[in-house]
Amino acid sequence: MKISNNLIKSKLKATFIHFIISLFIFTMIVVWMLYSLYPSIYFNMSGGKQGLWLMFCVDLVLGPLLTFLVFNPSKKTKEIISDFLVIGIVQMMALGYGFHTVYMQRPKLAVVYDMGSAIMMNAQEVADDESLKSINLDTLSEIEGKPFAGLVIKNNEAVYVNLHDAANLVETVDKLGRRSLDKQESDQLAALEKQHGKVFVISLAGKYMGAYLILDKNLNFIEKIGEKPMI
Repeated sequence: MKISNNLIKSKLKATFIHFIISLFIFTMIVVWMLYSLYPSIYFNMSGGKQGLWLMFCVDLVLGPLLTFLVFNPSKKTKEIISDFLVIGIVQMMALGYGFHTVYMQRPKLAVVYDMGSAIMMNAQEVADDESLKSINLDTLSEIEGKPFAGLVIKNNEAVYVNLHDAANLVETVDKLGRRSLDKQESDQLAALEKQHGKVFVISLAGKYMGAYLILDKNLNFIEKIGEKPMI
């Protein structure tokens, strides 16, 4: 069946209007993710890019595509409204799934181990870890908006402590982290030490990327170097 040019134009117009509305929603999602869920250095490391792509497909592709497929100005007004209600419900359900996925995968807590590295845990992992339920994350040190806890052994038990209260752990992680730097990363570190004085190196593994965090003597973030995909 041949589709008339007028029908195509009407479909494209309706699709464009839907796209503009969806673009506004997507912009809000981007701001929300960049400034709240996956701030600063964690966007690439913890899957912010992948989460954003998921939301892009759901919001800017699915909704407008459905509008293009079903919109027909020759339908009765009641049918058109019914179509848009169905599309809206489908899109909102898909957005809800996307929101939930992105929210539960957000970086929640970094745990620093004495073997020389730190691991960023997402919200789902933190919620599922029984050993973390008694910890008040608000009392922990923060690096670029996310709490960091040091895992130390006290009285033969593993205990989570504020990173500022674990000087020996930070020193150990720094020494081991420096040993794993390549030539370019070592040169970058040397340049940062000339500029900032004493610094600490923490090797942090995110869900998708790993990198070295360079902190000053007060454990304030300076720079991220050596970011590489996790294998």
